[in-house]
Amino acid sequence: MKHSFFAFLLLGLLFLTGSCGRESPPGFLDQASSLASQGKIQEAEALLKGRAADAAQGERAFPEAFAETRGEVRRWKKAFAEARQMVRAAIEREGTTGAIVALREIRARVQDRYLELALRKSMSRIQEIAAEMKREKTGGLGVASKHSDSEARVVDEAASEGEVMGRALELLLEDVQALARRGFYAKAIAMLREQMDLGGSQADRLRDLLWEIEAKAKKEMEGLVERAEKMRAGGDTKGAVAFLREESKRFPERGPLSRLRHVLEDWRQEELSERARLARKMADPFAPPKKAFEAAKKYTEDNWTRMSQAIGMRAFEAAAEAAGGIAKDFEDAALPQAAEFRLRERMLRGLAGLLEKMKARVREDRKVFQGLDFGMGRKGDLFDVEGLELILGKKEREHLPLSGVTDVALGRILEKVASGPRELLPVAWWYLRAKDRRACLRLLVRAAQGGVLRGDAEAKGAIPPELGRMVALARGEEYPEGGYAFEKGAFVSKRDIELRSLARKLRTRLRRVFALRSDQARDAAYAKLSRGDLRLLPVLIQLFEEKKSELVASLSKSPIRSSMKKLQALRRELDKRRAYAKKLIFDEKRYFYPYKPPAVSAEKAKEYAKVQAEVDRRVAAVREIWDGKNIAASLSPRVARQLSLYRWVVGRLAGLGRRDPEADQRVDLLLAPAKLNIRSVALDMRDRRFIDKGDAIVARNKKMLEAWVQKGKVLRTEAILIQITNAYRRMLGHIPLRADLRLIRSSRGHCEEMAKLGYFSHFSPTPGRRSPFDRMRLAGYSRGAGENLAINLSAYAALNAWLHSSGHHRNLLFPSHVDIGTGNAGRYWCQNFGRGD
Repeated sequence: MKHSFFAFLLLGLLFLTGSCGRESPPGFLDQASSLASQGKIQEAEALLKGRAADAAQGERAFPEAFAETRGEVRRWKKAFAEARQMVRAAIEREGTTGAIVALREIRARVQDRYLELALRKSMSRIQEIAAEMKREKTGGLGVASKHSDSEARVVDEAASEGEVMGRALELLLEDVQALARRGFYAKAIAMLREQMDLGGSQADRLRDLLWEIEAKAKKEMEGLVERAEKMRAGGDTKGAVAFLREESKRFPERGPLSRLRHVLEDWRQEELSERARLARKMADPFAPPKKAFEAAKKYTEDNWTRMSQAIGMRAFEAAAEAAGGIAKDFEDAALPQAAEFRLRERMLRGLAGLLEKMKARVREDRKVFQGLDFGMGRKGDLFDVEGLELILGKKEREHLPLSGVTDVALGRILEKVASGPRELLPVAWWYLRAKDRRACLRLLVRAAQGGVLRGDAEAKGAIPPELGRMVALARGEEYPEGGYAFEKGAFVSKRDIELRSLARKLRTRLRRVFALRSDQARDAAYAKLSRGDLRLLPVLIQLFEEKKSELVASLSKSPIRSSMKKLQALRRELDKRRAYAKKLIFDEKRYFYPYKPPAVSAEKAKEYAKVQAEVDRRVAAVREIWDGKNIAASLSPRVARQLSLYRWVVGRLAGLGRRDPEADQRVDLLLAPAKLNIRSVALDMRDRRFIDKGDAIVARNKKMLEAWVQKGKVLRTEAILIQITNAYRRMLGHIPLRADLRLIRSSRGHCEEMAKLGYFSHFSPTPGRRSPFDRMRLAGYSRGAGENLAINLSAYAALNAWLHSSGHHRNLLFPSHVDIGTGNAGRYWCQNFGRGD
């Protein structure tokens, strides 16, 4: 025992000695991590490498700490390299000014913590990175000619960081105001709130604009709620809900501008409450409300208990007496429920009569009552009825209380006994009580067809209110105002009859509207027809839906469908070739810039020539389909008119809150223009709108350019350059650019100055006109995006030079461009691009 104690003590001392001698992880590991997080990757790596001896000793003691530090430095290195590449790409694509805005959007979507912080720090050095990019590129900026080529994007190296940030803020505010004008308040407000960290006067300016947009949004929101309430009051609740749900997408989800969502939620709660009330009503359709018991005589509740017990025992005569007592109490209290209990009294007496009739029928013809189903899996032959018991079997008698027969089974037995329409009504009521609504409606229809309503005080097929309530409960709907009528084998509400009468009158007048050839004529005639009458909304929706179905059926039989299917298959092949070509064109590593010595080595120049040849081959494959002889077809005048009318009808239905995009997609011919070929065929509705938008821009450009040429504002060569540039963009699947006279002036002014002063550069020696952005602003255009320059003999030769220069090629294809202006003075050519002013 003593030896064990000393051994234990010795082990403890050894353990303490070892523990006291152990060191904590070296402090330079934390220092290396800190340097890496600041982007000083080389210093962090040098620190780890320079402390090799300490690292070697420490690594044996703390392998996990060293591995973690090395891994963190590697992650920071990768993040900063990727962030730097993103910043350079943004500057190349958008210029310094546009890059700031673009990178903010990219940073908001980044999920990786390392990359987000690295991008934030890299953005703070955007001016330094832009200057570094300029130093890397020699031979001028964005110049394309047979003498030299350079990048298409222009970065104003003289702009200070404050000027760039101010310019970015101006662009941001313009974007926000444009969104607010279009009604996209959620996005506009979100963009403003992201910038509220700016200090001083800028923060005041942002806050004032935020308040202005919120006030405008609130005013518009009130109008939308009022319009939706009118639609709902007119009976179009479904349309009102769809309208508000669609409009609410433009407003913030939370805060004071989320009222549309609150209104929708209130409506939903009202609907749920109404459904719950109706469900309680269906649980016992004729249960008297609590207030009715309080208002009637005190023994009404006793009668209710007696009636319920008697019904359970199938003592229908006693139940009828109790129901009559309740009805009298309600009549004395002048309560409207009295009529319902008088109906219940009559129905229960009818059931009692049917039971007596069944007793006689069983004794006369037992074959009718063989193989009956009594419910709960029990079947047998009915031999006789004694009191409230059924006697079953032929040889061996078995007694079954009527209370042992399920409600639905008893209804089927009594239905065999009922011989006339009036005897069917008590059975229908019994089915309703048993919650078999389908059987109830079936018997009500049979009773009405058999003439149960003849001689009734209600004329022309109208049914008494108490029976109408049975119909409403069987259908699971509210009793309509005005009640029901029985027409052509069905119960129809008076409101539906009125709407049908209105529909007959409107159908003739709408037929004249549909016959008109133009949308303008239809709009004018339709405005006179509707005159804002809310009662007409359900009728108009019904008639428009009928016309839409008629047009769909007719258009689906058009013979042009087969030609369109072939063209759509060819169009899909065209899109594949487009994507294949643009993948290489926008690959800045393979299709690099600059590409000519001395900016690059001779080997790199040869490599570029091979890539350019591959680009040409891929573009030629696109042109083969675009310009080749392929399938073509034309819509007949009749089909074209039907399509025009279909689009108008769909537009009107959308205005009435009825949108069905999936149904519209099924009408393939909606995607077909009057002249159907590879350049006009669309794959879906979104594609159709894209092509139509491009056609509209081309038509607008043609009209404007022709007018400007005739007035001497634009040279014919400048107009040609705009047209062939847009033709190339469309061939590769891009939207054409809008011709802008301000950009034409800035482009031509620069060409004239270069020709006069004998220089060739994006940067002018004239004060105030130094950069392309300066020249565009002087011409009145504030959102410049880039510039291409060339020296050549014609517009076609200039475009060809740009298509063989990677930077220029990408520049004239950038999807973010909206406007274009071209200039020409002798052999000098210029393109200015804008982001929409």
